Amino acid sequence: MELTVFILFGLLIAMAVVWVVLMVKALRRAKPPLFGAYRAPVVPPVPELQL
Repeated sequence: MELTVFILFGLLIAMAVVWVVLMVKALRRAKPPLFGAYRAPVVPPVPELQL
């Protein structure tokens, strides 16, 4: 029982760390004006993934 709880908390912490790293990278990448041009080609395939 304790082992499963430890594994679940480990996964939650790992996901939180990865999420924070991705957010920091996104914020750093958003500073230069090139972010708009870099983000444009990524937007169209989003609706396809939602289907």
